Amino acid sequence: MADLPSRAELFARARAAALAVPATRIAPKEIDRPGSDANLLVASMSLLGEEVVARLAEQLAGVFEDTATGSRLDRVVFDRKGLPRQPAAPAVGAFSVARPTVTGGAGTIQGGLPGSLPQPTRIVSQAGIVYFVTQSVSFTGLETGPKTLLVQAELAGLASEVDAGQAWTFVDPQWDATLAVTNAAATAGAADQETDSHYRARAKAFFPSLRRGTKGAIETGLRATPGVDAVAVAEVTNPDFLPAAIVRAFILDPLGNSNPQLAARAQLTLLEYRAFGIPVIIDAGTPVYTNVEWTGITFDSTLVNDTVAAENAIITACVASLSNQQPGQTLERATLFAAAKSVRGAQVPSTALVQPATDVSAATPDVTFRTRRELVTFT
Repeated sequence: MADLPSRAELFARARAAALAVPATRIAPKEIDRPGSDANLLVASMSLLGEEVVARLAEQLAGVFEDTATGSRLDRVVFDRKGLPRQPAAPAVGAFSVARPTVTGGAGTIQGGLPGSLPQPTRIVSQAGIVYFVTQSVSFTGLETGPKTLLVQAELAGLASEVDAGQAWTFVDPQWDATLAVTNAAATAGAADQETDSHYRARAKAFFPSLRRGTKGAIETGLRATPGVDAVAVAEVTNPDFLPAAIVRAFILDPLGNSNPQLAARAQLTLLEYRAFGIPVIIDAGTPVYTNVEWTGITFDSTLVNDTVAAENAIITACVASLSNQQPGQTLERATLFAAAKSVRGAQVPSTALVQPATDVSAATPDVTFRTRRELVTFT
């Protein structure tokens, strides 16, 4: 901390204390001469003092929300507000299962939760990501499907989410070897363990959202749902612009995906946040990926040696800046300019941003603007 003494200050104080002893015979130059006995003694004391100060600063930092990190932040927030850090969450989704003929006869794809008996059926993607079936699906001897297969990732974390159109095989053999699983939509709802910054921001919103049923309380409840990252809440009005006693909410996970299974997870969390009897309709947010084209950006040669690395830094900054967009929020060019200018040495003229040419408003409340690295280009 800035107001705690540095090692140089501790050395100066020890030096002054030694010279202040009545009738001292130690010459100041002996304390200042590197390697002298007096110098080593005072330097050792200042070194020990620096370690004590560092430990003190570490402990002081751990008792405040703004400065605590890791397990110390967990203790501070949970002790004062009873809010635990969100753990990693598994992805969920709805797949499709069908078979070409009924030759295999009747049977059931066993569903359930991990640890239940009988064990739920597992499937694996071409990338080796394992999901398990959460609800059993039965075929009669005359059915070929397709039927809906509700699934959940075996492991929690962002790495367990999969895109649409994956190839799947059964880990656990089924009664009919011709059963085929497909996923027309990406899974959603995965999340890594909540970061310090996200946890700290959620903790700070705790007291203002204690009044349940308010807009802020509903937003806080949605963000308390594992796997929910971006949130927008709007009040539904009737033709006379009076409240219709219905609230609409749009959600996305950290990767910009959403689905009805994630919405169902959020509905359970909202039971403690929404006004009792007032429905909150949770819809999946719709990510819209936009091109970002730059021209005329130069770099200060005294600050930047590798222009390719600097351009990659701008790409990273642009992707990160739009990752903070909320559903229904206007995509402002100023956001992208700020991201580009944040890179050290980048010289960004006012005409540098070619696309988007203007601020872009969300056509509907569910639209959430995003971009990918391959969509950010330089000309």
